[in-house]
Amino acid sequence: MEQIEKLSERIRKIINPTLNETYIRYIQNFRKNHVPKEYNQIKLLDDLTNPEIDFLIDLSNRTDGKTFNYFHAFIDISIEFSTGIMFLVRKPRERQDIQITLEAVIGESNIYELSDFTFIRTERYIEIIYKSKHSIAVITDLNSATQTKRISNFIKQYPILVYDEFIALDGDYLPDEWNKLKTIYNSVDRNKKAIPLIQFPKIFLFGNPENFNSPLLSGLNLFSYMENHPINTQQQYKNIILGMYRNEQSNKKRNTIAFQEDDDAMTTGEFKVNNYMIATDEDKSSIRLNQSIFYIKLSNDFLQIKYNRDTFKCILAIVHSADNYQFNLVLKDNKDDSIYLKETYFDERQIRKINRGRYLYENMFSKDYIITDFNGLQYLKIDKLIRQYDITLEKVNPVDIKEKQYKDTYIEDTKKALAMKFFGG
Repeated sequence: MEQIEKLSERIRKIINPTLNETYIRYIQNFRKNHVPKEYNQIKLLDDLTNPEIDFLIDLSNRTDGKTFNYFHAFIDISIEFSTGIMFLVRKPRERQDIQITLEAVIGESNIYELSDFTFIRTERYIEIIYKSKHSIAVITDLNSATQTKRISNFIKQYPILVYDEFIALDGDYLPDEWNKLKTIYNSVDRNKKAIPLIQFPKIFLFGNPENFNSPLLSGLNLFSYMENHPINTQQQYKNIILGMYRNEQSNKKRNTIAFQEDDDAMTTGEFKVNNYMIATDEDKSSIRLNQSIFYIKLSNDFLQIKYNRDTFKCILAIVHSADNYQFNLVLKDNKDDSIYLKETYFDERQIRKINRGRYLYENMFSKDYIITDFNGLQYLKIDKLIRQYDITLEKVNPVDIKEKQYKDTYIEDTKKALAMKFFGG
C-alpha cells in the first residue's frame, strides 16, 4: 500500500506538479545547464519559495561568479514565472552600472538575445522590458526610497529585491541605509493577496566580507552568527538564510601576490574579527546584576548605554530603534523629558578613555561606528551621561527601579535562552 502511495505521488508530481515543485525542478535544471561547477552555485535560490525566509545573504570571496550567475537566474526567473525583480544600488548614478552588468550577462547567455531587451530610463528608475511586452525588472536606488512610496502600485510588481555589493568601503555607506531599504520594502509589500511563488517580498543581499560596518548587518543583528558561521555552508537564522563561501577555484585565477592578499577577506571569504573590547557573555552577565539602560537619539540611529549601577561598567551599542530616549544629539529631536547634548558634553580628551579600553561594545559595528563616527561620538563624555542618568534614577521610587531592572534582565535572558534553543548560541 505504501509503495502504491509513493508511486502515485511520484506520478502526480510529474503530471500535475505544484508551482513550488515546478520551481524546484526548474532551478535544479538551470543550475545544471547554466552554472559552471567551478563558480558560485546560487544556492540561495533553493529557498526562494520558503515562506519563513525574508532575507537571503550570500557572502564569498571575489571573482567567484556570484553576481553573474544570480543575475542570469533572476532574469530567467522573472520571465519564466512572471515575478518582477528590483535591482538596488545606493545612488542614482550607480543604476547604469547594473544595466551594464545585466547587458553583459544577457550578451554571454546562451538563452537570450540582447536585442530582445529594452532599457527605459526614467527619473526614479530604469525599467527593463522583454520582447516589447513584459516588464521583468527595474533598477532603482536607496536614495529614491521616499519617491518609491508615491509609485507603490508600480513598484509592487517587483517583489524580489536584489542588493549587490551591500557591503562597501567605509566611506561609501549611506547614513540611513537600513531605514531606506525598509521604506522600499514597505512600498513593495502592498499586495492584497499572497504573491505567486514567493508569497511575500524577498530581499537578496550579495557581498564580500570587507568589514562589519554595513548598517544592514547591524539591522539584521547577525554579528554573533557571522563570526562563527562555518565557511562553505548555508544556514537559517530566524527569517534569514546566510551562506558564506570560499571558492578556491576562483582564487587560483587571481594574482594574490601583488598586494599580499592570501590572508585577505577577499580571498578567504571570511571576516577579519577583532574582539578587543567586544563584550563577552560574562561581561553582559556582570552588568545585568544591577543594570540600567538609557538611549541617546543620534541623527538616524540610537546609542544604547547599558551599565551596572554598582560598578559603572558599561556596554555601548548602536541600535536602529528605541521606545524612548533620554538624550539627543540633534536639536530638532528635543523633547520635554530629553536633554540636548551641547558642547559641554564633549571633550577631545575623551578619546584617551577609548584608547585605554574604558568602554565595552556590543559588536564590531557599534565599536567602529562610535570610534570612527563623523558626529564625534568618540568625544562624547559617556561617564558624565551615566552619572547624570544615575542621579535621575535616585529620585525615582527604588521599587520602580528594581522592577525596571528585573524587566530588562528578564527580556535579555529570554532572548539569550531562545537563541540557544533555536540557533545554538
